[in-house]
Amino acid sequence: MSVSGPSAPITVLLVSHFYSTHRGGIEIVAGTLAKFLASTGNVTVRWMASDVTPASEGVDGLKCIPARACNIVEDKLQLPYPLWSLPSLVRLWKEVRAADVVHVHDYLYMGNMAAFLFAKLCGKPVVVTQHIGFIPYDSALLRSILSILNRTLGSLVLGQADRTVFISEGVQTYFNRQTWFRTPAMLIPNGVDTEVYIPIEPSQRELVRQDLDLPKDKPIFLFVGRFVEKKGLSILKDVAQRF
Repeated sequence: MSVSGPSAPITVLLVSHFYSTHRGGIEIVAGTLAKFLASTGNVTVRWMASDVTPASEGVDGLKCIPARACNIVEDKLQLPYPLWSLPSLVRLWKEVRAADVVHVHDYLYMGNMAAFLFAKLCGKPVVVTQHIGFIPYDSALLRSILSILNRTLGSLVLGQADRTVFISEGVQTYFNRQTWFRTPAMLIPNGVDTEVYIPIEPSQRELVRQDLDLPKDKPIFLFVGRFVEKKGLSILKDVAQRF
C-alpha cells in the first residue's frame, strides 16, 4: 500500500491590464484575489500586468512580472488601454507555457487577449473573469466600436474559455444574449471590504459629519471612482446641480 505525499502547488498566471496600484476596480479585484490565492499555500501566483504603475506589493507565493507598455491611449483619451511591447508579449508566451492555469481579468485588453490566445495554443485551461459589459459612451463611434468588439471578440473569448465568470447580473445578462458558452458561465459578485465599508449607528454618523464639517440635516452624496466618462460623471454633474 503506497501513501502519496502532498500535491505540489499549482501555478496560476493571472493577467490584467494594470496592477492594483493603478487604483481601478478591475485591477484592485485582481490584486485581492491574487494575494488570497497565494496565501492558501496551495497556489503559486504569477501576476503579469503593464508597468504603467509600480507592481503591487508582493507576498509569499505571489510574483509580479511587469510588462513594458505604452499608456498613450489613457493619457490622451482617458481610456485605460495599455499597449504591450513585443518583448513583453514574448515573456507572456513563456509564462503561459510554464503555468498550469491562466486567469484573465476582462477579455478586451491587449495583453489579456494575447494571454487567451497563447493559452489556447498551449492547451492550458483558461478562466476569464468579465467585469465590464456595455459602456454607454457619449460618442456614437465609441459605442459602436465597443458593441462590435463585444459581439465578435468578446463572444469568442468568453464562449471558448474553460470557465467564464461574471461579477454582476447586468454584465452576465448582456453577454448571455450574444454568446454560446463552452461551459455554463458563473456569477460571482465582487465582495465588500468590511474593514473599510461598515454600517455605523446614527450617533456615530453625526460625529463623523461633525469631524468633516458637514451639515447634519442634509443628504450627503459620496462619489468614489476615477473622473472619467464611463464612471457616470454626467450623473454626478446632474446631482450636483440639483442640490
